[in-house]
Amino acid sequence: MDKNVVRFGLLLVLVLVVFAAFNLYPPGEKLKQGLDLAGGTSLIYDIDTTGLTPGETDNLAQKLIPILMKRIDPGNIQNIIMRPQGDTRIEIQVPLASADTHKRRQAYDSALDDIMHGNINLAIIKRALTKDTAQRDAIFAQYAGDSNDRKTILSELAQSYDAKKAAQDKRNTLAAQLKNIYDSLEKAGVETESLASLASQDANSQKTSIDGLVANLSGDKAQNARKEIAQFLELHNQWAVVVNQLTTPETGLNAKYHQAEMNLSNFNLNIETLTAVLDMPEKSSKRAEMLKQFKDRFPSRAEKIDALTAAFTNYRSVRGRIDGPDDVKRMLKGAGVLEFRILPKYEDGRTNKDELNAYVEALKTKGPKLASDNKYVWIELENPKDDTWRSGGLVIGVFGEKYYVLASNQKNECMLKNMGKKPWKLTRSRPTIDDMGKRAIDFSFDEVGGSIFYNITHNNLQRPLCIILDNMALSAPNIRSEIRNNGIIQGSFSQTEQMDMVDKLNAGSLPARLIEPPVSEKTIGPSIGADNRDQGIKAGIIALSVVCIFLFVYYLLAGFVADIAIILNIFFVLAIMAISKATFTLPGIAGLILTVGMSDDANILIYERIREEFLGGASLRNAINNGYRRAFWTIFDSNVTTLITAIILYMVGSEEIKGFAITLILGIICSLFTGLFVTRIIFQWLLSKGFIQNRLMMMQIFRKKIGINWMGLRPVMFTISAILVIGSIIAFYTRDDSKNNKYDIEFTGGTSVQIDLKPEFAMDRRDVENTIRLEGEKVKNPAIAASKVYSVGNRESKVQYEITTTAANKASAEVVFTDNSQNTVESVKNAIVATQKKMRGQLTNLEVAAAADNPAKFTVVTTQTNRYVVTNILNAAFGKAATISEPVTSETVTSAVLDAFKGKLALKESLVPSIIGTERITGEMVDKTPELSDYLDGIKIEFSLEKPATLAEINSRIKDLQFKPDMTDIQWFNYQLSDTSYNTDVTTPLSKFVYVSVLPDAGYRELSEDEWAGFVNNEIKKVTAAGELQTSLSRITQFAPSIGDEAKTRAMIAIVLSLIAMVMYLWVRFGDLRYGIGAIISLTHDVCIALGLIVTSAYLANTVIGQKLLIGDFKIDLSMIAAILTLVGYSVNDTIVVYDRIRENKGKLSKLTPALINDSINQTLSRTILTSFTTLLAVLIMYIWGGPGFRGFTYIVTIGIAIGTYSSVAIAAPILIMGKQKANTKKA
Repeated sequence: MDKNVVRFGLLLVLVLVVFAAFNLYPPGEKLKQGLDLAGGTSLIYDIDTTGLTPGETDNLAQKLIPILMKRIDPGNIQNIIMRPQGDTRIEIQVPLASADTHKRRQAYDSALDDIMHGNINLAIIKRALTKDTAQRDAIFAQYAGDSNDRKTILSELAQSYDAKKAAQDKRNTLAAQLKNIYDSLEKAGVETESLASLASQDANSQKTSIDGLVANLSGDKAQNARKEIAQFLELHNQWAVVVNQLTTPETGLNAKYHQAEMNLSNFNLNIETLTAVLDMPEKSSKRAEMLKQFKDRFPSRAEKIDALTAAFTNYRSVRGRIDGPDDVKRMLKGAGVLEFRILPKYEDGRTNKDELNAYVEALKTKGPKLASDNKYVWIELENPKDDTWRSGGLVIGVFGEKYYVLASNQKNECMLKNMGKKPWKLTRSRPTIDDMGKRAIDFSFDEVGGSIFYNITHNNLQRPLCIILDNMALSAPNIRSEIRNNGIIQGSFSQTEQMDMVDKLNAGSLPARLIEPPVSEKTIGPSIGADNRDQGIKAGIIALSVVCIFLFVYYLLAGFVADIAIILNIFFVLAIMAISKATFTLPGIAGLILTVGMSDDANILIYERIREEFLGGASLRNAINNGYRRAFWTIFDSNVTTLITAIILYMVGSEEIKGFAITLILGIICSLFTGLFVTRIIFQWLLSKGFIQNRLMMMQIFRKKIGINWMGLRPVMFTISAILVIGSIIAFYTRDDSKNNKYDIEFTGGTSVQIDLKPEFAMDRRDVENTIRLEGEKVKNPAIAASKVYSVGNRESKVQYEITTTAANKASAEVVFTDNSQNTVESVKNAIVATQKKMRGQLTNLEVAAAADNPAKFTVVTTQTNRYVVTNILNAAFGKAATISEPVTSETVTSAVLDAFKGKLALKESLVPSIIGTERITGEMVDKTPELSDYLDGIKIEFSLEKPATLAEINSRIKDLQFKPDMTDIQWFNYQLSDTSYNTDVTTPLSKFVYVSVLPDAGYRELSEDEWAGFVNNEIKKVTAAGELQTSLSRITQFAPSIGDEAKTRAMIAIVLSLIAMVMYLWVRFGDLRYGIGAIISLTHDVCIALGLIVTSAYLANTVIGQKLLIGDFKIDLSMIAAILTLVGYSVNDTIVVYDRIRENKGKLSKLTPALINDSINQTLSRTILTSFTTLLAVLIMYIWGGPGFRGFTYIVTIGIAIGTYSSVAIAAPILIMGKQKANTKKA
């Protein structure tokens, strides 16, 4: 090889290493972890397509995904993954919050609390103004501390208050005196209506007016009246001066006091504004500028602001993580809310410009929630650059870096989700054209919606109507006429904009929605994910170290070169995964470990070839060149066949199996590069530098030529194989699936959950099994009553168990016959079965029960949870002859587990809170209960709990609620928890507690009734939700039977496709179908034995030997199919090496002979033993130290390596001459 090529090659490798390192570091952040490593939830939902045409369902899932993503994760902070599964099914994956996430969250929450506790209830300061000077000064000194700014603000507030109060007192005194004179004059008979107007007249006019007022009086009465009128005018002038002093704009005493009052805002830092600023891009100059402004305004809290910023930065990357699958389901249920609101405009004749500007200013300082009220609300703009929002007159404001439009919150000006007694909905939206031929959007409502929409359009003609989806303003077309059930939205739409709006409206309220409950649910707790990851990494490091040491010991310098290739192989695979954002899963770790074992195959093939060439008399340089050249096609063929199985796995596998397939595919590709290119470059460099000259030292298994007569052993090997295959088939078909199914719930449908018992409730496996089975009998569910329980984790602790059952979610509906027909359970069931044969969808696991109190009433139960399928089949089966109720779904297994182990599980359960009473905190209450002084003008709510809890636990629940994705509409204020005696340091569990909180602007203004009611409802909702908070089981895997059937079908297709692909490839590569047939028989042999090993594991699992060997009750699932396909790929790999040597030895000979096959097998035997040993070593380490998460896979691959190696020698090679020997015998 040319020296320049060597230099270029070394430089290329170095550049690739640097590039890979740059993109991979740090791996914890760059590698995208799958749910089985990070913890998370995977939910598969069917989409309801009722009322949609076949054309409208085409690619429906793909169309719906971006809309759903915007609805439930608009900021893309929760790392949600959505992928279509066909046209009408969507998989949603959401990572869960790990222990590290909780730690970061708590640090951020603690820093936020530190900031909030620095705020002051301004109502206390305002109340202090009414106290005597000494008390007021003491209170002010307490809140001012050593801050000169605060002292100045409070001093100005006190002075302005005292001046205003003195003026008000003087005004009131003068007003009282004026009232007395007024009453006296009126009693004397003077017309008093015009008295006040005399004050503005000149002296002559006043004299004339007074004469007129007393003209009807005589003598002393007239004289006294004149005196009183003069006194009245003098007092009125004094009163007017005082009133002017109070009310003069900007400079009056009221204005000065109001300004001093507003200066109190410098006492409190607006938390919503601060968090909005933190939420800006981290490198934003505006963010840095606004944070500096906060620190300048609140210098005493500058360090706390810095601490909060640091905590938020650390928390930011994981802040979207949720705590369980229930959070995801609530997010989906709460999404898709379509609403309409009228938008006020400047100069529209209906609004006040100053009032609207006040809302804009309030938005800047308070944020959208606190700046909204019962009259107007702020709605975020989905696309601020849209021309809709640039039209003049709309009230647009900015908070943080987000844009908002002011929208009406008044009667007859909005159409909200919960308006009216009945819910309304948009029934259809589609593209159309208007009278001018321009693109438009046609829409229609149901009757309820049409009536409401007519009212809002009739009362607001020529006003903009804002279309709002999930609290995001989409558009604001002008109302041109009244609209009832049907209307069109006009505008200057491009085709893309038109279809985008149609899709958004349809996603909001049309029938294309997700059907509850999901047909598949898989949840892995973060702690389990972390354990899987740590154990997998540990096993990987051990496997890599052991294989590298073995290669170095056996091949010495060449082994060291092979070690470099293996390490680079792993390094490049991880870097490519990081760059491509491919998901790294636990099976992916297994794939890497398998790659460690298999990637040395190329090196071993090359090294054994080099040895042969060198022993044959070639120089070292020629031996190396010939070794690489002659090994190339063997290496290429063996890797291509493995690649075929990996690609098929990727096509049919679940997310975790795809992770395995990806690492295997990348490992094969990278191993070809490192094994064939990198190692050759290194050897050429070593030769050029003289580090190796005459020979390459390496150990050798067989010093002498091997002469084993493998073809003579055929009867023995065929007999052994026949026993193993027949025994496996018998074991497979005779296993009683009713007692212990050989298929996992992934194929049968069903549920698997992991329970974590509290240490004080530790139980034996048999006790756990008896408990859940008794619960199954109690709820009359045979599948739960037949549940299987397995120990997981530390067997000695007796707290972790897996419960598996074929029971799944169920839907039930009542059928009540109204035609007086005589029906039985059997006739109802037969009618349903006959009907569903003609329809799309099936009522799987159908059960029918008759009601004891009504012979015409029957309950239909099925594991088909698609309510629309159930309703359609029942309606078709019984038509008008019966009344059919709305199907009701239930999470059967989860409910049974929670009930069976109630109070014993290490998870949060609902405290079942209820409200005892609410009370506004007044000054009188504070006088009686000083502990409430910080919450003056706030709310006190007393709760009772069915399950007692400590204040610390309740507080923790409220804190957790703050980070729930479906609680973003909740507002957060300072609060305090105590027992009913207002003690806050109670550590014992309470059945009653008191919650108090206060609005931050309680001291600024009086709240309207609606605002107060909204505040109270917000606090009640918050605490009630916290009390009802419950966490999910640490692992839940659930599959509907339909999903199981589909998975089983996909698995069969995968195996068949793999076998066909192998036959075709070998036929093409070796030019003889016999090679393909030999391989297919060998592979069928391997697959049968592998299946036998799986079904017999159940009999070994509970024996002493089985437990010592870590054998569990392994079942057939997708990971086992992945193991079988891996076995197929490995077996063909071995077979190809033998076949390739047979083809090479045969050369131009006309026929194969037993001797030729014996020689070929013997010549490749050392390679076969070495490759099998290193691969077995790596997989065995994974089996022992990789943890239980993937032990079934490694169980099959570990034994499968031995089976595959055996079959390539004992089955695949002898078959090549079987037919030919018979033919030769006949000719003889």
